[in-house]
Amino acid sequence: RIVLVVTQPDKARGRGKKVTYSPVKEWAIEHNLPVYQPDRIRNPESIETVNNIPAEVGVVAAFGQILPKEILDHPKYGKHYSDFIGRELVELTREMFRLSPRREDTYIAGLSMGGFGAFKLGINCPERFSYAASFSGFLDPVMGAETKVKSPNEENNFGTFEELKGSVNDLPAMLEAQLAAKADLPRFFQACGTEDFLYTINVKFHDTFKDKIDLVYYEEPGGHKWAFWDRNIQRVLDWLPLDRPKTEAKEG
Repeated sequence: RIVLVVTQPDKARGRGKKVTYSPVKEWAIEHNLPVYQPDRIRNPESIETVNNIPAEVGVVAAFGQILPKEILDHPKYGKHYSDFIGRELVELTREMFRLSPRREDTYIAGLSMGGFGAFKLGINCPERFSYAASFSGFLDPVMGAETKVKSPNEENNFGTFEELKGSVNDLPAMLEAQLAAKADLPRFFQACGTEDFLYTINVKFHDTFKDKIDLVYYEEPGGHKWAFWDRNIQRVLDWLPLDRPKTEAKEG
């Protein structure tokens, strides 16, 4: 039984600014389900509303905002979901597809906000990943806030500037901390087009850390587009040690 559907607010679209519902809301209405549409999921009232839902399980799919830790780690149904991608999903794929259990054979990559996520997990969970690749990643949200270079839904994703600075989402700060702790960091691959709106952020990240970490960097003409990412996916495949003999996965 679905007790509540949480989706994005209604939006005015087109020349006539006609208010339209999200497909999720339309589906919920068709099935007579209650709907909650917070403007900003990180607001205290939004967190309280979601965390007070009388549900045993919470399901998240392409919500459009990064959920705050208070929701992801809700003791009743969150159970540290924020650790899912970096740990549980890795373990699940190893079991399902007979993948190597070794860190040396475990890689992570992403584009745009996924590139941010890949570096975030590579930096904060270095014991799990040996290679991390970012294509056009939003690698420094603090610099983005200071220079007014925005990612989609930036404040919804990272909170206020004060909440962001020094948090696990402040990748340069986390990386400096890991370097100070002499962590065994993964190797990093970074690529960004020179016409990308995140180009200056990527250049600053590269210039700051190129002599501190194992970092391969590519830039070439291109924007925040699939054509650029397709070319550089091949570069990552060439960069990864895919031809190295792997430890056999455990017998299942």
